[in-house]
Amino acid sequence: MAYEALLISAIAPGLSVTLTAATGTNLRVLADVSPASGTVGAIDWLRGGSRITEATVSSNSASSQSLQVVEATEVTVIGAATGAVTISATNTITRATAGFLADRWEIGQRCALLAAGNAALLPDEGKVLTITAVTDTAITVSGAALTNGAVPAGSRLVRLTGDYVKSIPAQCGTSPTVPNASLLGDQSVDSSIDKTGNSLGAKTLLLVGVTAALSGGDRIEVRAKQGLM
Repeated sequence: MAYEALLISAIAPGLSVTLTAATGTNLRVLADVSPASGTVGAIDWLRGGSRITEATVSSNSASSQSLQVVEATEVTVIGAATGAVTISATNTITRATAGFLADRWEIGQRCALLAAGNAALLPDEGKVLTITAVTDTAITVSGAALTNGAVPAGSRLVRLTGDYVKSIPAQCGTSPTVPNASLLGDQSVDSSIDKTGNSLGAKTLLLVGVTAALSGGDRIEVRAKQGLM
């Protein structure tokens, strides 16, 4: 087990996200999708996905903040299967090739648009949207107005599932008297996510964001350790 853990650490380095006033309340990817079961490097993995074993938060804000932690599932990836995907002025996401119903999108579900891994952020990266209408080629959402135009290939439409909100103390991790806050092991928050460690499927992401926009030079840093399963 110790040997396996050492190899896992080499494959899955530490993760980090910085939230500032410019981020607003949009979500950011802390842990992206992981390899499916099979061979990763020289190791055969019996299960796909990963597990977050440690997650800490620091903040330079003089007031406490609320951090939202959200699990999401990568459902629709823009590419050959979807054809061209565009966003119109009515907050409608349209794909050239049918498939939204096969992807099991439904009215009332929450979703977000994310860039491809390691790609530049989308104009609407991580905005929390709620589906108000769906056909096989079009999804209409409520929420902040989206930017009209083509959605780049490789971008993802993810379904938001389990989430909880964590209170972040003022100046935690930046003041010598206030330690970093932990996102794991706290049973006082919603139990929809396992907080002794997050097990993420091969198509599951972990997203974070503040519930109210930061101001001025306030910054929140979220760091995590991830191992493949």
